[in-house]
Amino acid sequence: GQLRAARFTVDTAECGDETYTFADAGAFAWYLKAVTPLHHDYPAFSIAAHRSTLLRLATPIVTTQKRLYIRAHT
Repeated sequence: GQLRAARFTVDTAECGDETYTFADAGAFAWYLKAVTPLHHDYPAFSIAAHRSTLLRLATPIVTTQKRLYIRAHT
């Protein structure tokens, strides 16, 4: 793929799930707001627009995301 085309040798490539646990809705809302510019699943997230829904969430809030780990060298 792209790494090999750029003359990298891939040593390791693994997929997995990363788990995030948020103690309360405020921590979860802060995280969503912080990653919004980086994440196209919720490009227009607003704490104000979703406040009542966030406050109804049961805590702790646990979510998982797919992750890719690659170790390569030139």
